[in-house]
Amino acid sequence: MEHGRQPLPVETHEVALGARAWRHGTTARLLAVGVVLGLVLLLTLFGPRLTVVVHSPETAADVAEEYVRLVLVEGNIDAAYELMTPAIRDRVSFDDFAARMSRAPGYMGVRSVNALEYEVLSGEPAVVIYLACSSPGGVVNYLVVLQGTRESGYGVADFQFLPEPLTPSDERKKL
Repeated sequence: MEHGRQPLPVETHEVALGARAWRHGTTARLLAVGVVLGLVLLLTLFGPRLTVVVHSPETAADVAEEYVRLVLVEGNIDAAYELMTPAIRDRVSFDDFAARMSRAPGYMGVRSVNALEYEVLSGEPAVVIYLACSSPGGVVNYLVVLQGTRESGYGVADFQFLPEPLTPSDERKKL
């Protein structure tokens, strides 16, 4: 034994090696965590934007029913035109809109309007509402495509006559 030093007992030597290994492992873990956090930060700042679209099918159905009621029951084309999205109003003149609506099956003969089902267009700010309208000639079916969200409100983007009755679908949900 040189200069009064005694050899470390075996147990203490193993503990010292374990501490060194633990310190090395901690450094590697901290480095890995730092890299992961850096990647998350880069993706957050420069990655694709993820937006969540939240709909209110009931609110959309109310707008669709009001729109169809204005056109087919009341014949109030002015008010119906105002429910169209601004983009549609920019592309379609009021006169063209009025001419198209006056040719819609059931125009001014519909007695009641009922929204039956809806379909959310996945990831899009749009909802399709399926409606049944009672008229003296029977039931007339329509669909109304609404653009918007629960937060922004809904505007009518399209209105179509459905010549066939609605068939069951897994993609549509009851209102």
